[in-house]
Amino acid sequence: MREKPKAYRSPLWKHLEEIRRWRREQETWEAIAERLRVNYGIVISFQSVQSFFKRAIDPDHKRPLGFEPETVTSAPAQKLAVDPSPVEESVDPFSIEAPSNPIDPFAKSRRKYQQENPNE
Repeated sequence: MREKPKAYRSPLWKHLEEIRRWRREQETWEAIAERLRVNYGIVISFQSVQSFFKRAIDPDHKRPLGFEPETVTSAPAQKLAVDPSPVEESVDPFSIEAPSNPIDPFAKSRRKYQQENPNE
């Protein structure tokens, strides 16, 4: 009988994305264990595959560096054609002028309070 590998040394880590894909294709745990045996020579029970996968995808389970799930990389950004002649604007389009008579944000609440409590 083989010994259990040390933490994070399971041979299944190399095949995590493939196991994920098989599960998305609705393969049973038994079928996945059989595929691992036939394709990669990994003899493992379906319960062990299921337990490994459950731990591997758990977002609350802290993994050591380098064991994070692969992220999808996007295509490199394309350069946009830029007009070589700069356009000079006299006004900043994002600036606004503050009114000289600002609106009191508490006016409505103040009026309501005064109506409910006229003696104060």
